[in-house]
Amino acid sequence: MKNKKNTAKNAAVVKELIQTDEEYNIELLSKMEKKRGMLHAHVSTLPKLGFADLAKWLKNIAKYNNVRNTMLIFTDKSLYEGKGGKVRVTFFTGDNRYHIVARLPNVINKGYLGCILTSRKSRVGEDWERGSDFPDGNYSKKTWDNIINRIIGCEMKNLQCWK
Repeated sequence: MKNKKNTAKNAAVVKELIQTDEEYNIELLSKMEKKRGMLHAHVSTLPKLGFADLAKWLKNIAKYNNVRNTMLIFTDKSLYEGKGGKVRVTFFTGDNRYHIVARLPNVINKGYLGCILTSRKSRVGEDWERGSDFPDGNYSKKTWDNIINRIIGCEMKNLQCWK
């Protein structure tokens, strides 16, 4: 009799712990928003916030143009109030994590576009993550191209067949 009570109790606990994938994703994004102090955004909201160029550029580099499944986009809350702010995009490769930050131009400056690489794998004997600052500059296609070219250069592997 005791085993039946424990089994029923355990089943009830397990049922409470089970989440759908959608529930899990919502909870995870909520935690990420809280940690960053920013709001998660879909690429389709970027043009409404003034970042139409950035949305187009991200779609061009995303696998199958699928930004939603390849990148995390977070925005400052102030952007929705028309007060300006930044967009932060994060994406991953096998070895690295890339953070791109964008600010729109205004009457005071030409905006900002920059990227930071953080290694996802430590080298043997190291217990820290390596990082690199990438090209940065004003919010422009030229700066974007410099960043993307640097990313390609970092991800390219040496040929192993040459002696």
